Amino acid sequence: MPSEPTLVRLRAEFDSPPEAIDTVVALLESGASPEFIGCYRRDETGDMDEQRVLEIAERLHFLDDLETRKQAIRQQAEQQQRLNENLLQTLAKCFDQDLLDDIYQTFRPSRRTLGMRAIEKGLGKIAQKILADEMRDEDLPALADSLISAEKDLPTREAVLEGILHIISEQVASDPDMRSKTRNALFGGILTSEGVATKK
Repeated sequence: MPSEPTLVRLRAEFDSPPEAIDTVVALLESGASPEFIGCYRRDETGDMDEQRVLEIAERLHFLDDLETRKQAIRQQAEQQQRLNENLLQTLAKCFDQDLLDDIYQTFRPSRRTLGMRAIEKGLGKIAQKILADEMRDEDLPALADSLISAEKDLPTREAVLEGILHIISEQVASDPDMRSKTRNALFGGILTSEGVATKK
């Protein structure tokens, strides 16, 4: 049987009576096809036709897949000791496949990246200060020079700054909110063209 949040979502998305939707879901879960329900169970579903039953079935399948992904995220977060009330609330309210995939990416075990290596070299705190806008641009070169270390494979200022950039870029790229905002911005882009002289 689907979870209560799934049923609540279905009732909110379809204008059929809640009890009719619950009946359709129960019939679908028992193995009945949308065609069978639409033809032979209309007296139980408030005279719901086959097309509406099919729409509910497709949405139910989608929401079930989302719930499976949410459960995987909760398990990963718990294993990494990162499960908190904020994440639980976000998952409960999330019905966006793309956003859920972005959240999942932050909990997937990942290979040892350039950013991780830079953190191991002691550049993480500086990267966090830059992300929090707690450092003046003019202070960065001198601070980078103070971190030059052949032992840590940071032989030059450029190597230090490159390591900091790797940390920042990976954190920004893996942030679910940032990924969502970027995706929305790209979807809302405008393509323009300008005519030129025919001889060109």
